[in-house]
Amino acid sequence: MDQCKVKILWIDDDINRLKLQPYLDGFEDGGFEIIKVASPDDVDKTIESNSDIKCIILDVSMPTGESIGAKESRGGMRTGLLVLGKMVDNTSIGHIKKVVFTIVSHAEVKDYCNSKGIPCLLKQDYVASSFVAKIKEIIKK
Repeated sequence: MDQCKVKILWIDDDINRLKLQPYLDGFEDGGFEIIKVASPDDVDKTIESNSDIKCIILDVSMPTGESIGAKESRGGMRTGLLVLGKMVDNTSIGHIKKVVFTIVSHAEVKDYCNSKGIPCLLKQDYVASSFVAKIKEIIKK
């Protein structure tokens, strides 16, 4: 893979489904490499093996996987927040931009993201082109 490409880790259980394909396609000719992760169980090892990630995009509502209990994630409705919390607490990846991209519009999600300075983008508010432009803007900051 071209070393000049900006690496983005995208964590979403729907990452390989057609509904996210237009968003993924938007990054194809922009000098980006999208690393796809569909399970919270694969996040840590993916980050460890890709030290040059510039941005992490993650969903909030995902299956829990092996490492997160259904009760603490409220049946999967907070899985992404739990993953995000672990990332925020991990100072070795503090330099990586983090973005929540989700359909979950609960105040808890917005409040958490705001308190940590993490953009919370609602999927219903973005078409592929505006989402890609927003992520490029966030990476440049």
